Amino acid sequence: MKKILLLFISISVLASCTSIQKELRNGDYDSAFEKALKRVKNNPGKDKYAVWLEAASDKAYTRDMKQIEYWKKEGEPSHLVDIYYLLNNIHNRHNAVEPITPLHISSKKRDAVFKDVADEDLIAAKTKAADYLYTHAIKIMASNNRYDARNAYDELLKVKEFFPGFRDVDAQIQNAYTKGISHVLLNVVNVSNAIMPAGLEKQLTSIDMIGLNSLWVKFDSKATEGTTYDYRVMVHLVKIDAGPEQVLKNKYTDTKKVDDGFDYVLDAKGNVKKDSLGNDMKTKKYKTIACDLIETVQQKDGLVSATVDFYTAQNELIYSYPISGMSHWQYVSAVAIGDLNALTDASRAKLAHTVPAPFISDEEIVLMAGELLKPYLKSAIENNRGLVK
Repeated sequence: MKKILLLFISISVLASCTSIQKELRNGDYDSAFEKALKRVKNNPGKDKYAVWLEAASDKAYTRDMKQIEYWKKEGEPSHLVDIYYLLNNIHNRHNAVEPITPLHISSKKRDAVFKDVADEDLIAAKTKAADYLYTHAIKIMASNNRYDARNAYDELLKVKEFFPGFRDVDAQIQNAYTKGISHVLLNVVNVSNAIMPAGLEKQLTSIDMIGLNSLWVKFDSKATEGTTYDYRVMVHLVKIDAGPEQVLKNKYTDTKKVDDGFDYVLDAKGNVKKDSLGNDMKTKKYKTIACDLIETVQQKDGLVSATVDFYTAQNELIYSYPISGMSHWQYVSAVAIGDLNALTDASRAKLAHTVPAPFISDEEIVLMAGELLKPYLKSAIENNRGLVK
């Protein structure tokens, strides 16, 4: 077992070494650097790992500096950010090896060399990157396009990451955020031929608006003065209906066998039989009792059907989604005629109400349907939230 384990470890080490060499040949210097650094830490004094680590670091440094020089010659301002990131990568690699330096390579009789960038060069590059991002963000915000404002917001967050106290970066971040928000107004419009009950509109617009909001999209159920709405979600009520009042009568009988005393057991001559102890022999006697139950079932249904329509600020229909909510009201009352002891538990429970109730009003049954419509409305908006952006 021990031999198998040693063989497995040897194969793993060999595979790792082959991988590092392959990555160095293929130009994947960052991956080679990470693997070689791990090997050096786990195998101090192994020259080959130190040589590979130095080679990966040097090649990555040369590659990055060559790219930086190209960008400098190109003169594209946006590359100021890329230049800083590459210089920072060089600095991070140097910081990664610093705990194990000096790293002596015995076979070469020298210490490994790991190149870094000067602090002043890194700070200068960072400052230039922040200046560019800030200036560019302010420029694109002037377009008054909310998507440009969102890009400006991201750029200003980078500025704050570089220098938390850079100029008025916090105020500009808030400015970009305000300009980047898409405002959506939720409205309820009755286009059915029925009268909309008072309270139905408020009921439907009382869904959890905060839960619908995202970083860049804010929903309102009521127009806010001074706010320009980029989208409208119109809940068009296409059908409002309170069904007819229905009364169903049902009569049935419950029966039950109960004890009814006893009879003596007689012999052929009509005399009472005796048991082995000399006692009279008896048999139980049963009778069937019954009770009629007259059940009255009152029912009424409500329906609210709508389409959830998404519009742009220019009143262009983007998408329409149908939803419905149906409510059901029922009241059961009953009276019993006969022996109540014959009733089952289910039948006895119906006697809780012995007199029919006043029917629920049309307005109440419709509002019940509206309440059942609310989760479908919220789902319709959530599932299609990508339409408003």
